[in-house]
Formats: sequence, structure tokens, C-alpha cells
Amino acid sequence: MAASRTTQIPSSSRAASAWGTSLQPLGVGLVAIFVVAAAVFVFGDSRVESSVVRNIGSQHERDLRVFSQGLHQSGIELDGPNVQSQIAEIARTATFDADVQQSLFGLRALRMDIYSLDGVPIYSTEGIDLAPALSGDATSAFISARNGQFTSYLRGESESRAELGAASEMLQSFTLIRSVPPDSVESGSALMVASITTDVGDELASGYATLWSIVGVFFFGSLAILAVVYWASVRSQARLRRANDALAEQYVAVRESRERMIEAADTTKRAIAEELHGTVQTRIFSLWSRLNQSIGEIDGSARVELSAIAEELDDLRENDIRGLSHRLHPSIVRVGAVPALRSLCARMSGDLQVSLKVDDAATALEPVGASPIPEPIRLAVFRIAELAIGNTIKHADASRCTVSWQYPESSQQLVLSIEDDGVGFDPDDLTASEGGLGIVNIQDYTDAIDGRAALKSQPGWGTSLTVTIPFERPESTAPSERISVVQTGSFQEERDTGLEGQKAA
Repeated sequence: MAASRTTQIPSSSRAASAWGTSLQPLGVGLVAIFVVAAAVFVFGDSRVESSVVRNIGSQHERDLRVFSQGLHQSGIELDGPNVQSQIAEIARTATFDADVQQSLFGLRALRMDIYSLDGVPIYSTEGIDLAPALSGDATSAFISARNGQFTSYLRGESESRAELGAASEMLQSFTLIRSVPPDSVESGSALMVASITTDVGDELASGYATLWSIVGVFFFGSLAILAVVYWASVRSQARLRRANDALAEQYVAVRESRERMIEAADTTKRAIAEELHGTVQTRIFSLWSRLNQSIGEIDGSARVELSAIAEELDDLRENDIRGLSHRLHPSIVRVGAVPALRSLCARMSGDLQVSLKVDDAATALEPVGASPIPEPIRLAVFRIAELAIGNTIKHADASRCTVSWQYPESSQQLVLSIEDDGVGFDPDDLTASEGGLGIVNIQDYTDAIDGRAALKSQPGWGTSLTVTIPFERPESTAPSERISVVQTGSFQEERDTGLEGQKAA
């Protein structure tokens, strides 16, 4: 069998809470802001340092080229078999110191240091006695420079970067000085390694200040945007909540109005039924009695005609008026839901085979002479079943219809199901002229007893209607484990306990 299409008939509307839906995104937004701000700071921290090293290091490289060019133009002889010892002697002279100072004039350098190829300090603008010995990162930078690679590294003069306002960090760069000027096409021989040291504390402090500003603007700007969005969301949720509350109130009002309409209609039907069953039927019975008395005094063909009229009048009273009275207000409903459904199925079984299935849990709810199920529920169940079976007879072209009345122990709900093997239909295409009015009336009765109705159908696969009604058992009564089947004509009733495959006729 192909899957059926199901149309759920709603029975109530509920307003969702706004706070749960707004606080969760707020927390996610705050976490996202903190994570992004931390990522920006971590990435920016490395970028600030590398940017300072790159920019100041490029300046150092230019300054050392200027120094090397000036050194060669000073007239100092920088070549020969004993160039290392010559350089050491020259570096100690005042002339060399003056030339170095002149070469550094205008350059941004705190100090200049010159090392032999062996790493021994041979000159320093601070004095040879203050020339720093190579160690750690300085040794690695020196070796790279001696191999012909310009190298810069950052060395801290303070233990903590947070002290940059009080102390500085130094950028030291190393380059190889050859026996020929730096712009010469010849390679020349390696003579010494020159080093320039510059205070870059201000640049670092400025870079970190800019970084903190960016992070701060991003963080507090994002918080402000998040606050505005959250405020707007709360206001929107509040408006939505008020709209939902208003809609819920309107729904309750409409539902109460429908309940009053149904109650008024049933009251009117009951009044008409009582009037037919009482006054009208009594008067007809009185007329019938008087007519029978008069017949005895008449002879001939008139007597035969009046006897026929009396019989027809009695049939009208007994069958038509009594049946119409019972249909307007089924008094059997006062006895219980099961007797009412049994009576309905027996009455409707003249047009198609109608079977009634009642589980013992539902039967146990209504002991003989008493029913804890409120009469409005019993009457609504009767009307729903009556409408559903009537629709089946009129529109379904079905051969059988099954009515099921159950009370599942776990769900505490009364369940009414009506199924047929008819032609089925598409619930989306349902119109009032094709049975839609019956569905509307079914929904009215369902809403009146706070139930839920689910209609399932598909062309070619029949139709099923399931109505669930909340009902709490007044006292626990265990159903007996038996199944009974009663059949009269085309009406069949089954009472079962849900035991598959077990039936006793």
C-alpha cells in the first residue's frame, strides 16, 4: 500500500517563550566576539614584531651599505696578506673612530660594533671595552652575516614587553664588510662583520597601542552591535509574544463561541426531540385512539379507509416521529459511550457493513448504569462517529466501515477511529460540497471537547479518521483478557484487549 497523505487538524495554539530563543544567541555572540578578538590580538602581536623587524632591518641594511661605502672612500687600505691584523690596529686609531662616526652621522643608530671574522670585537662606538661579546641569537646572526647573509634580530633590554614604556627593545643587524665597495661588481674578500643597534621600543609600543586600539574598537563595537541586535530581538520577541497572546485569546474566544454554538444547537435539538417525543407523539396517539373509537361506529368502505389511515398514523408516530426524535437527540448517550456507538452502528449498518471494536479498557470505564465520561464527550463522540459514517455512506463508495473505541492505559486518552475501504480523496482538495462541511462539523465537535482529530486519506486507499480526547481514568480497572464478537445482520461488534490473533465468537 502506498503511503497515505495525512492532514492534521489542530486543536490549540501555544505561544513560545521569547527569552530562551534570545539568550542563547546572545551567549553565542559573546563567545564569538571574544574568540575573534583574541585571534586578532594573537595574529596582530606577531605582525607588529615582524613589521618592526622588517622595516627597521631594511633601514639598517641601507645604513650599513652607506657605512661600507664611506669606509672604502676614506682611503683606508683594506686589502693585503695581513688585513685582519691591519684592521684590528686601524680600528684602535682615532682616525678610524672619526671616520666611523662621520659615516654614521645622520643615521638612526645607537651604536656600531665591528667584529673580526673570528667573532672578536675589534671596534665599538661605545669603546672597545664596552663592545658586547657574541652569545645566543647574536652568535647565530653573526654567523649568518659572515656567510654573506644580512641578518636582523630583536633583543630585549627588559624582561617584560609590558615594560616598554620604561625600557626599550633593541634591533641588532649584522652584515659582512668586504674588501671592495658594496656596489662593486667584484666579490672581494671578507674582512669583518659590522653591526648596527637601534632602539625600536617606540615603534613596538606604537604598534601594540595601535593593535590594542583595533582590538578595542572591534570588541566594544561588536558588543554595541550585539547589544542593539539583542535589544531589537527582545522587542521583536515581546511584540511576537503579545501577538501570540492576543491570537491565543482570540482562539479561546472562537473556541468558546463554537462550544456555545454546539451546545445551543444540541439544546435546541434536545428540546425539539423532547417536544416530538412528548407533546407531538402524545397528541398523535390521542388522535389515533379517538380515530379507532370512531371506526367502530362506521360501516362499509369508509371503515376500511379510516382503518388504513389509523394504521398509517400509528406508523408515523411509532417510527418516523420516534426515529426523528432519537436522531435529534440520542437518549442512549445518557447510558454510555459504548451503548451509544453500538446503537449508532446498528442503525447505520443498513447501508454498508459497519463493525464496532471496543477494547475492555474502554468498556471497563462504563459499568452498567454509570459512566464517568462526561455527557458532552459522549454526545460529541456519537456525533463525530455519526458524521464520519454518514460521509462514508455518501461519498466513499465503501463496502465496509470499522469504528474503534479504545482507552489506552498509558496515554490516558479516549481514542475514536473510523476507517473505510472507499475510494479515498486528497485532503488538500476537500470542499464543503464534497463532504468538507462534515469535516468542519467534526472539527467543531472535536474542539468542543479539547480533542485532536487527524484525517488520513489518499485516492484509491480509503480514509481513516482518528480523534483523541484527553481523559483521566477516575479509578484503575484492569481490563479482562477476553474478546467478544456480537453480530446482528451487517453490524458486528468486537470487544478486544489487543491480543493479536485471539478471538472467541
